[in-house]
Amino acid sequence: MSDIVHDLALSPTVNTEKEAPTVDWSRARHMLTRLSAAVEGRGRDENAILRQRAARLATPPPVAEDGRARPYIAFRRGEDRMAVALTALQEVVRPRSVLNLPGVSPHICGVAFNRGEVVAVAEIGWFLAPDSLPTAAPALLLIVEASGMRFALAADVLEGIHSLDPLSGSAAMQASGRMPPFVAGLTGDLLTMIDLELLVADARFRIQGEVGG
Repeated sequence: MSDIVHDLALSPTVNTEKEAPTVDWSRARHMLTRLSAAVEGRGRDENAILRQRAARLATPPPVAEDGRARPYIAFRRGEDRMAVALTALQEVVRPRSVLNLPGVSPHICGVAFNRGEVVAVAEIGWFLAPDSLPTAAPALLLIVEASGMRFALAADVLEGIHSLDPLSGSAAMQASGRMPPFVAGLTGDLLTMIDLELLVADARFRIQGEVGG
């Protein structure tokens, strides 16, 4: 019922450059505020937290140790830029349609048919900013599997394959404890790395029960 997208963003390349990316400070402050609010709300010391994170973000990340970086598939949905491990990706498809379901959790934007099966379509940006869900139907679906669960991620545009190390430099800002557990890292150009195994373990992530899978 859907066509496989063989060309990931026309020409995916592995990003192996070691230089720190240029930081868009306005977007950085906005993103960090949203990620912090996703965990504990806007605290009284929010400005201090943002200043600390901005300082970390401005520090050039060290070169990753050999073998530590892993390939991630990056995509955009609405204003969010996210990436998941390439090993979790099964395929990328253009859906003919996404069927909305009444009464389901807001992080499920519907279901779609893939290879004769019904798969739930998840808006994982909801876990980062519940109040800013995209209203447009996704142009692409990333079919993934995590913890034995097969589902789709809603996406608008693919940004290609990048070699990323969640433990290096600014990507490791989640170590402060202010990030949601499933955020593996945040790069200098505001690409949020999502750990799908930890996302699926989140008590709010109810896919199978919601769609009857």
